[in-house]
Amino acid sequence: MAFLFHGRPKNGCIEQAANLQGEKINIEGLVKQIIDKPIFLKNDGMCAGIAEKEYGALKGCNNGVFLGIGTGIGTAVFLRGKLVEEVRSAGHMIIERNGKLCNCGKHGCYEAYASMKALKTRN
Repeated sequence: MAFLFHGRPKNGCIEQAANLQGEKINIEGLVKQIIDKPIFLKNDGMCAGIAEKEYGALKGCNNGVFLGIGTGIGTAVFLRGKLVEEVRSAGHMIIERNGKLCNCGKHGCYEAYASMKALKTRN
């Protein structure tokens, strides 16, 4: 089974899931208690980028960047036709020193200004 989550999937856990209010959530362990099947975790922004590369506007492109704006901001980068796993979301890139407080606990993250959540609560 495949599960998509924002945050950083690592060793069956979701790490740094700011919008889920959790630091480290053992998704694989929780699901395996209910379903005895192999579990695959992948960041939701990367999965959306993969879908766009296979079926959408990035289809046929060897190099490209996917930017998804929702609860947070997700990204996927493709070079020479392959997903660059080392690239992490642009959402927590600091764009304003000492700026607005982000769900991740930092100040000035891009996500604090441009995510759908930020745009909906804007004064």
